[in-house]
Amino acid sequence: MKIGEQPEEQPIDLKQEPEEHRTALTKEQFEAILAENPDHIQRSLNLYGSEIKELPDGLNVHGNLELTHLDIAKLPENLHVQGSLDIKGVKINSLPDTLHVDGDILIDEALKEEADRLKEAGNIKGEIIIPGTKFIRPEPFQVKE
Repeated sequence: MKIGEQPEEQPIDLKQEPEEHRTALTKEQFEAILAENPDHIQRSLNLYGSEIKELPDGLNVHGNLELTHLDIAKLPENLHVQGSLDIKGVKINSLPDTLHVDGDILIDEALKEEADRLKEAGNIKGEIIIPGTKFIRPEPFQVKE
């Protein structure tokens, strides 16, 4: 690497993460992780069924974010998930325009139109997955010249 060059970014290998990064966190554990570095979490977060009521604006997760059955009213502004986002069973009715997901997003049927809108805008790079259906939004059709 030459002076002034940026190192090549390595892809995230989520299968290599330690088991504790895939285990549901308590509210206290989540708050301790946020206290260490509130702007950029260097791991996946599993908050399945946690007592957490809101996530901070500008949260950047370097891995997957599991929010299934989390009792929150909305996703934070400027949320960036560098892996997949699972929001099945979360009682929200819209997705913020500032949401960015580099992997797949797992949603309930009610959020399909919102997710399609963000996918078309380039904010969701992976697939839109609705568990219990066979629907996976395909990539837009490209005409070859």
